[in-house]
Amino acid sequence: MSEKVTAKLLKKQKEKVEKLMSVFGTEYNDWLYEQHEKYLKENNDRALEELLKIKEQYS
Repeated sequence: MSEKVTAKLLKKQKEKVEKLMSVFGTEYNDWLYEQHEKYLKENNDRALEELLKIKEQYS
């Protein structure tokens, strides 16, 4: 990525995404929530494994 991610850049990108989503009838917050849920599901097992390794080190 060539450009540093800033609040201004994120705001600009969010506005573009919201406009595009409005064409398809998608709500930004609904989509964002789904992305968060997907990330949690995909990484939950891996995070649990790492936590268990740490626990074993200190037990």
